[in-house]
Amino acid sequence: MRQTEGAIGYVEWGYAKLTRPPTALLENRDGKFVRAGAESGKAALSNVTFPSSNLLQSDVPDLRSWEFDPVGEASYPIASFTWLIFPKKMPAGQSEVVRRLVEYCLTDGQSLAERMGYIPLPENVVALVRHAVQFIE
Repeated sequence: MRQTEGAIGYVEWGYAKLTRPPTALLENRDGKFVRAGAESGKAALSNVTFPSSNLLQSDVPDLRSWEFDPVGEASYPIASFTWLIFPKKMPAGQSEVVRRLVEYCLTDGQSLAERMGYIPLPENVVALVRHAVQFIE
């Protein structure tokens, strides 16, 4: 970006936060110009729709989703999740360790998210992940 005069590029928020390149406001679906940041990213992630209509009632929720330009006046138009992927069945003892790891990520780990270049998860997504991890055997 800085090497080529007049160039426009895209980098993830964590890298932009660290390197502080000049940034632009982007117009979101609701017609608002929004700056990238933890709050606008969290607003976007909280408005992501998932494949199941009632995820907390389904057996194993499908949390794969790519929301392009999510709704919401405060939503940044380019935001995505970073996934943890685990097999449904694990050797004895490992599933409990995985569930504790995910719970740490959803609680104490959230306080580290911004410093590590991630957007803290909105509460509605935390609830979905907490529900989904129960199905790891």
